[in-house]
Amino acid sequence: MIDPVTTEIIRSALLQAAEDMNTTLIRSSYTPVIYEAKDCAVAILDRDHNVLGQSSGLPIFLGNLEVCTRFTEEEYGTDVWRDGDVWLLNDSYIGGTHLNDVTVYGPIFVDGSLVGFAASRAHWLDVGSKDAGGSMDSTSIFQEGLRLGPVR
Repeated sequence: MIDPVTTEIIRSALLQAAEDMNTTLIRSSYTPVIYEAKDCAVAILDRDHNVLGQSSGLPIFLGNLEVCTRFTEEEYGTDVWRDGDVWLLNDSYIGGTHLNDVTVYGPIFVDGSLVGFAASRAHWLDVGSKDAGGSMDSTSIFQEGLRLGPVR
């Protein structure tokens, strides 16, 4: 059994790692939607897609980044993950937000074994909707822009 002090140290380290990842995303961004509005969030997941640590961010992003990794594995199987892969997904029917919120995620391997995932979601200003920068009067999801299911 792990003692409570060790548990708290590990929990705090995972949360801080996610916050550091989010800070790096914000500081390296070229779009004010991310570096000013902070329209993004990141998470560290275990191999079973459970959230181990997640940055603060928009409430709509909290607790749903694992949906993307779960869906990808359900769709393509557990053998789909390869070291170094990066996946994209913005499908509103899978990720739960609009097409401009793009999730970027990838597997984490240690000594050749899958141990978890890193995931980020951030608002992209333009994904090719019928109106520049996004349309608010769309009557079909196809008018909202490029719709990506899990894409390696």
